Amino acid sequence: MSYLTLSQRLEEQLATASPGDLVPSENELAKLHKVNRLTARAALQELERRHLVRRIQGKGTFVARRLEYRITTEGPASFTEIVRQAGGNPSTTTDHVLVRAPTPAERRSLALAPRAHVVELSRTRWLDEEPVGVGKSVLPAALVPGLQQKLGADGSLYRALQEEYDLSPRRAWFRCEVAAAPEAVAAHLKLRGRPDLFYNCGRLESERLRIPIEINDGWLRTDMFNVVIEVGDFK
Repeated sequence: MSYLTLSQRLEEQLATASPGDLVPSENELAKLHKVNRLTARAALQELERRHLVRRIQGKGTFVARRLEYRITTEGPASFTEIVRQAGGNPSTTTDHVLVRAPTPAERRSLALAPRAHVVELSRTRWLDEEPVGVGKSVLPAALVPGLQQKLGADGSLYRALQEEYDLSPRRAWFRCEVAAAPEAVAAHLKLRGRPDLFYNCGRLESERLRIPIEINDGWLRTDMFNVVIEVGDFK
């Protein structure tokens, strides 16, 4: 039996399993399906590539839980809200906050006055207490005084912009692609090697004030999320 045949058989069996269920080890699979250990290992690696299982060193292989990360025209421009809507338990921690002069590109994108400053916010995204992403946001400092204190327990920047500053944030533009993780990002998320991650960047504007209020970029794990972008009315 080839590893692809075994992986297909295992995929069918996993269809009725629950996220977090333990998957038989390489040795157990080899004995059960009468294949050598290398074939069993390759089959598990194939299932991991398909994001159906997660292999955790020292603990075993488990049925994966992969949330749908849905981006829509009218939906919230918020990691926290998107993950909550998908049934996850998200949180965000702030790694550092820096007030500084903007770069020329940031000044143009945020339509800043000559002497205006920006707030740079670097954060880590979490799902069920596991690091799943990193992000950086740059905002006009004049619009968000005391930002760090107003982020709240869940660290939701979207909530703060909406509730604390009454800015009515919405997406002006958004881009997402799959790319190899930078070494520093992979290390921060405690990932092996430099796996493919979702890289996203975008800009938010205030629907109320009709001005740009944030530019952002970040990385999300492909094994934990399936990014779905919907534009227009699906019928």
